[in-house]
Amino acid sequence: MAYEAAIIKVLKEAGSEGLSVKKIAYHVFNSTNSLFEPLSKTDIQQSVQQYLAYHSKKPKDTIEKVGRGRYRLNMKSKRVQIFLARLADDNGDSLRVIPKDLSLSLF
Repeated sequence: MAYEAAIIKVLKEAGSEGLSVKKIAYHVFNSTNSLFEPLSKTDIQQSVQQYLAYHSKKPKDTIEKVGRGRYRLNMKSKRVQIFLARLADDNGDSLRVIPKDLSLSLF
């Protein structure tokens, strides 16, 4: 699905409380809509709702249903852990060794 990465990023920021389908769709709409490719809100909301319903059926799926119409990331899922590790590497959040400054001083 085209919106999978945006959905997972939004749910990562939401934390353990999760978000409603409407709010997730709103964030996905804002992150994917552009001037040259306008998208309709209803199409995105339907796509997001279908994605969330499909990927929250089993206990090891990527999404977990928290309550009525609320979803969060399933942190027990291997796929979510891999995605979050890749996201951390892309953002530079991973642990990196900072080289020592070995340059000579002028004074």
